[in-house]
Amino acid sequence: MKCLPIVLLFVSAVVAEIPLGELTTKAHGVGGSLYAKDEHTLVVKNFKYDGQGPDAFFWVGKEGVPSPNGILVPYPTPEKPIEDLKDAPVLKGFDGKEDVTITLPENLKVSDLKWFSVWCRQYSVNFADVFIDQPVLFDKEPEVPKLDDDSVRPPLVEPDNTLDHEHHDKDQDVSAEPEGSYKSDSTTSAGFQVVSLLAALAISNYVL
Repeated sequence: MKCLPIVLLFVSAVVAEIPLGELTTKAHGVGGSLYAKDEHTLVVKNFKYDGQGPDAFFWVGKEGVPSPNGILVPYPTPEKPIEDLKDAPVLKGFDGKEDVTITLPENLKVSDLKWFSVWCRQYSVNFADVFIDQPVLFDKEPEVPKLDDDSVRPPLVEPDNTLDHEHHDKDQDVSAEPEGSYKSDSTTSAGFQVVSLLAALAISNYVL
């Protein structure tokens, strides 16, 4: 039964991505399909961008429309948080043959977002956007049962003690006899009678 949590961990890992919409192209051939993978991860499938913008980034917002007040999301995702977003890497070109995975900052969730954009920070130009009009709801991951949970234990099979009881009864009969005594039977009694008869015959012959 120990393989069950592994199966459940595998099932929980295969979470369906939620489609959020198609990027509406405005400049530089930007396109793709936006999906939510989990509360902190977005995926742009078949992302296209000619790479000619001077200061382009992934850009998100919690309200309104794409504007300079949006939140820059660095890509590729840095190993450590960038202290000054002025140092964030500018987007390169993409030919639409790959999916781009975007990790949001720890203090930001997909369910908080109202829009997603490819934005030129230097000139405040919106290259493409997707508006997230509906709430993004993620299914709760299934709970993995503990190994000591009764629900994953095999059913208990009660042993058949019939034979053990029979042997136990016989043992009780033997132990019930007083110590040093013998249990008489018909064979022992007949043998005693034969010996007695032979002794009587021997005595009678001696007298005669």
